[in-house]
Amino acid sequence: RVLLASIPVRQSLWPQWNRISLSPKPRTIRAFDERVTAQIAGFDGAEDYYRRCSSGTQLSKLETPVTFLCDRHDPIVPSDMFSTW
Repeated sequence: RVLLASIPVRQSLWPQWNRISLSPKPRTIRAFDERVTAQIAGFDGAEDYYRRCSSGTQLSKLETPVTFLCDRHDPIVPSDMFSTW
């Protein structure tokens, strides 16, 4: 809801936001990223956006021990992505 509420302000500031179709309104963050974020930023879709913007590829370069805390039921960040590191 917060993301959708921000769109009118963004449309008034940046003309490219007026090309975004919100009918029907995206009901999930993934749907929002598919229809809005990826389109505005020039990605091929939400999966392309997530893959290219993920910091996951950089985790193997960490030199300091790190502990990741995540909820295995997180609807946005799948916890199994951390099992490979």
